[in-house]
Amino acid sequence: MYDLNELKDGTAILSKSFDFTILTPLFMHGWHSTDDHNRGRAVNAELRGSSIRGVLRYWWRSLQTGNNTPASLLQKEQALFGGSSGGDESTCRSPLLLMLSSRDREAIRDTKMDKLCPHRGNTNMAIPSFALKPERKLRIEMKVLNKDSQGWDTYVNYFLITFMLAGFGQRSRRGSGAVQLDEFKWMDVTEFRKALQTILTDLHLGQEFNFRPNHSSCLVERTVQTDTYPYPRLMRIWLGQASNSAKDVRTKISEAGHIANPGNSQQMLGNVGRRGTPRLASPLLCTVRRIGRDYYPLVSEMSNLHMNEPDYTTQRNKFLQNLGVSI
Repeated sequence: MYDLNELKDGTAILSKSFDFTILTPLFMHGWHSTDDHNRGRAVNAELRGSSIRGVLRYWWRSLQTGNNTPASLLQKEQALFGGSSGGDESTCRSPLLLMLSSRDREAIRDTKMDKLCPHRGNTNMAIPSFALKPERKLRIEMKVLNKDSQGWDTYVNYFLITFMLAGFGQRSRRGSGAVQLDEFKWMDVTEFRKALQTILTDLHLGQEFNFRPNHSSCLVERTVQTDTYPYPRLMRIWLGQASNSAKDVRTKISEAGHIANPGNSQQMLGNVGRRGTPRLASPLLCTVRRIGRDYYPLVSEMSNLHMNEPDYTTQRNKFLQNLGVSI
């Protein structure tokens, strides 16, 4: 016989909520006028669950092992996050639902502007854009149906590693869009190292990385340096010098990119595709993390076409040294 109380209390959905705080301006395009299809003329900044899902997918790919073929990798990704292979039978919805809400009685959008390039001061080159302001307090809820719950731990662990290493929105590779889960309360760098090692081990990636000694600015390094993996892979994670505010760290990251990757040279740390060169996203993904009472630049280095070139190493090391990283 069925227990009626158990049936009433039961649910077909498994869910978990995460509270987080914005540390640096989060530049995210919102909607634009119905007669204007230029995304660069959005009327506000707006964060959506689909944007966070896209970042989750990127970091999931970056952490996969090199023994996957492109076809098997795509199949695994679609099973977790949904997708379409040209409309054939492999098309599927994502089992994962992400829902955002505000904890500070404000809408999850903003019409205020901030500077995309803070190192340029108040000049026209600072490029103002709509942004969700720092100190905004938001909540994201993860949901899956019970029939998809076999992948629940995988979702939670990849969500945690993404929020540990990633930023969101425009210029997130240069310190903008840094957010921190409220449960991330590392007292010092040693605690941060241990947490990083724990989550990578829980993801069954302990053999993929070398965990560096406590005195090293490089926290972890991939054991396999080069392969034929079809996407950028996470190769190293670096931690720079502490500052008193997230704003200062973001400015230092922006300035380090300007110094190490000037426009009058071959830009291996990202370029916008001028002068007939192909557009290149930076392989150094930098964000800001609060550890104890201080704020640190966190740099994740991805595999890229120039990794084995001396000029790339020179530019990378100059970038890192400007953030206080010991090479």
